[in-house]
Amino acid sequence: MPRITILMLVVIIFLSMMLAGCKIGDSVGPGGSSPHIYHIGEIDTPGFAYAVAISENDIYLADGVGGLRIINVTSPHFPQHKNYYEDEGIYYDVKYNGGDYVYVAAGEAGFKIIDVKSPFGPELIGEISTHNAFGLDYAGQYVYLADEMFGVRIFDVSNPFNIYELSNLLVQGQRVNNVTVDWPFLYVASRYGFSIVNIENPIAPTELFYENAPNHVYDIEVIDHRAYLAYEGGLRIYYVYDPYDPELLGFVHLPSTARSVVVRGDFAYVTVGRNGLSIINVSDPQQPYEIAYYNPAAGEMSDAVLQGRYIYLANGETGLTILEFWPGY
Repeated sequence: MPRITILMLVVIIFLSMMLAGCKIGDSVGPGGSSPHIYHIGEIDTPGFAYAVAISENDIYLADGVGGLRIINVTSPHFPQHKNYYEDEGIYYDVKYNGGDYVYVAAGEAGFKIIDVKSPFGPELIGEISTHNAFGLDYAGQYVYLADEMFGVRIFDVSNPFNIYELSNLLVQGQRVNNVTVDWPFLYVASRYGFSIVNIENPIAPTELFYENAPNHVYDIEVIDHRAYLAYEGGLRIYYVYDPYDPELLGFVHLPSTARSVVVRGDFAYVTVGRNGLSIINVSDPQQPYEIAYYNPAAGEMSDAVLQGRYIYLANGETGLTILEFWPGY
């Protein structure tokens, strides 16, 4: 075979591997097979994608100045723009409430409720001013907002047309980046550490615990009395059965700041900005380790949601990126 033909084949194989986005990682599973991540879809958006939520076949993307973008992923390989809502806000976070609405943290433009099931397209039905809304979570009729220097704010949204603020708590970590509800507690990610807050009485929330060890905590996931912290150094895992005295179980250092974490089964899916996505085996929380990663050619991954074997990622200026993960079991 001519030398130039062989060279072309090598180049084609190399490019195919790059586009597939595979990572040959540590062996997992009884068969000793390796985990793989495949890049299967992508769609550009006009803003900067910060956060993502999902409802069946629809993705809700908090797209910065691009507002709320609704993308249909009936076929994850071929995502399609479906609709959008824009205003003066910078959309940093979005949560789908399981019904007709999404809740949005829109920076200095405040906290917003948008009806995404209206036959007339997305409609703003409620809003309230804030200092600089970065993140949020909800439970039942209450929304918990990370309002940077103004701490944690709690809203009653039982009437979405008339949002009512119940309380405002300044935590020791100061600049609040995000919040996570694990009733009856609220886990607060802040610039100078993390806090655990009792929210049984939404009118009078109480800070039970604060630790300033991991600076710049950006996200927290809580499952089965374990808190997974995405912070500037990577991922930390705490045992939080006693909310007054959490115990550090283990940690993994990552190449750049961890922006978000989602845990499913034995794996933690951690976004690490321009370094992409890291998948950590957390089956033994005292010895977590990375089993796979995806490093994108462009973008800045800051949030993820999972549906089956698909991973939907808010990828900065690139928009929505869709990966498929096979753990190798």
